[in-house]
Amino acid sequence: MILDCIRINEINNGVISGSSLEIQVGQITSLLGPSGSGLYEFLEPVLVRHSEKIYGEFRTTNLRQRSKRPQNIDAKVEGLPPVINFLECEERPSGKVGDYLQLFRQLADIFLQKGVLLCPRCSGECRSYSVVEAQNYLEESFFGERMIVLAPLRKDFKEREDFRQQLKIQGFVRIMVSGEIIRLDEDRPIDHLQPIEVVVDRLRISEENRSRVSEDFYTARAISGGITKALLDNEKVLYLNEHLSCIDCDHVFLEEDHKKLLQYYKLRQVLWPETLKWDVGESFKFLSDFGSGSGQFLKSNLEDLDLFSIPINQELKTLSMSEWQRLRLTLSLDIGLTGLVYLFRGIVSCVEGNLRTIISSSLKKLAGQGNTVLLIDASQEALAISNQILECRNGVFCKIPSLVWEDPEKLVERAVGSPFKIFGNGPWGDIDFDLYNASIVGISGRCGVGKSLFIKELTKVVFSGKKNQRYQLVCQRPFRMTVVKAKISGVRILDFLGISDSIANLFALSKRGQERGYSKEFYRLDKIGGRCPRCEGFGFLRLDDGYERYDTTICSSCKGKGFKGEILEMTYNGIDIADALNMTIQKALKHFKREKLIEESLGKCSKFGLNEIRLNEWVENLGPSTSRALQLAFPSKTGKMGKRHFFFVDDPTCGSHPEDVSLLIAHLSILAKQGATIFVTIDDEGLREICDNIIEIRTSGFNRNAVLI
Repeated sequence: MILDCIRINEINNGVISGSSLEIQVGQITSLLGPSGSGLYEFLEPVLVRHSEKIYGEFRTTNLRQRSKRPQNIDAKVEGLPPVINFLECEERPSGKVGDYLQLFRQLADIFLQKGVLLCPRCSGECRSYSVVEAQNYLEESFFGERMIVLAPLRKDFKEREDFRQQLKIQGFVRIMVSGEIIRLDEDRPIDHLQPIEVVVDRLRISEENRSRVSEDFYTARAISGGITKALLDNEKVLYLNEHLSCIDCDHVFLEEDHKKLLQYYKLRQVLWPETLKWDVGESFKFLSDFGSGSGQFLKSNLEDLDLFSIPINQELKTLSMSEWQRLRLTLSLDIGLTGLVYLFRGIVSCVEGNLRTIISSSLKKLAGQGNTVLLIDASQEALAISNQILECRNGVFCKIPSLVWEDPEKLVERAVGSPFKIFGNGPWGDIDFDLYNASIVGISGRCGVGKSLFIKELTKVVFSGKKNQRYQLVCQRPFRMTVVKAKISGVRILDFLGISDSIANLFALSKRGQERGYSKEFYRLDKIGGRCPRCEGFGFLRLDDGYERYDTTICSSCKGKGFKGEILEMTYNGIDIADALNMTIQKALKHFKREKLIEESLGKCSKFGLNEIRLNEWVENLGPSTSRALQLAFPSKTGKMGKRHFFFVDDPTCGSHPEDVSLLIAHLSILAKQGATIFVTIDDEGLREICDNIIEIRTSGFNRNAVLI
């Protein structure tokens, strides 16, 4: 039975406790929620994982392997189709744009079918001949002339002592050695190191001898392994080989796989290596010129979504989040699958101008194909095409008619710090920028000009520190740097905040803890000792069925606590270590209010609205806005930010809730006031207003230039 909606009831995961929601099938739904609301504890942990349990990993690209960490997520789901997860913008398949769109394959096929192979020795044209093609060529170009058909002997055959006798047995009379014809019955010594060719026949090229020529060519190829040589009376030598061969010299390509020779092909005065410099638009134009009518719908969508200017040789991992999502959207429309759920984040808000309208129209087409589209996007254009808007707050989903954007608070002016310089020459032109510490530098430009690439170029400059780089950054004093990512992974929240040891030490120093003598490592989930050995501290066991599907069950040894029973006997302020780590940040802030280090770290999180996140939550389960807030608040292992700290932030507000945008703007301003220097791509006008300098990326043809304005 096909249901008209997806029903998800009794969701229990993190902040979400007993919540329910319904999503209309075949329509567009916007899912919104500020940091810590529980939205991202629903999207992948519940929606995507449940789809994988039912259908396996239904993916359009081969991305990273799923984490093997067991997660106990409780929800009753009804009517859920396969989910295509486009939230994984940081994770890309290996390869280039041309591979992903299969442009390299199509261009290669046309070059191999209609192009000409150039000889690597003399740059002459190379080609292969079937016997019929060789006959036609001879009759068209050399009709009436006499020729000698020769077959070069293979090395293993001519090194045989009886090779002359074997040739006579097969009916041959003469051989040619270094240009001289010798009869096989002559008693003359022959140097086997010299080229030796069998004289297959001597005849005139004519209509009457057509069958004879054909028989001679088959015989020559059988002897030589495909090589056929014709010597004319004027001493002109023709190579009419079965394999690709140069018509100007004797070079023969014995490689059967022509794709390995692709670099030597030429078509319409275009060499194959030159195609690697093309963009998507040039590639489709070339294919159209040669009558390739396939992919017209894909071509139209790529052009509409402003993807024609992307180089086909560009690595997928270097695409911006917007380019990557638009690229995947075009392929989804082209494939035309139906009955799926597509999950996007910020695909509309990441762009500007008329492109927002075009993307909105494309999303409506995707829904019109019979798919369900879920948008994590707070832009007005995304909300306008949504059939319903669901907002998550404090773990509860509510249907709202619209979203209200509030103007951010006016921020206090700040003074800039000491100067530094970025200079050099490279893909972004000749750069000579004089900038200042304790400032915010915005990276601006229209969609697709390469703002994300430019900020990655800056991180290379800072990371490398080598003087032979194309660009250099010179600062008066040493500095640290942090690249703020949309997704972080590997540790739990309390480990990222640097309070694991402090909390563990409180239990180790408790009265009973001192009596038992357990060290602080016994109260940590990332250390062997006190954690449950069966579930390794997770509290749940993962049950795989061998088909990439799995389920979880509560660990019977620790009853879901993650620690051994004897460790749970130690308490601090009346609670054991398992209950302490399962606290939300808001509750933990009250419970540990007397512990200065812990209170200070948790207080930072509370300022950014991260009150409902649990201490033992994995950071990879956080939403992009929450992840960025944590990285900005805790840029180093010490959790402290020294002066002259450089931050690099790309696509910071893409798809974010208005409240998160306001918090981010305020946070960046505070960091700059404290001495940090922040490079940030501008994807919201509120960000532009707080920038002290703006570097604008401009394009002229295929050239990009970074200009300080």
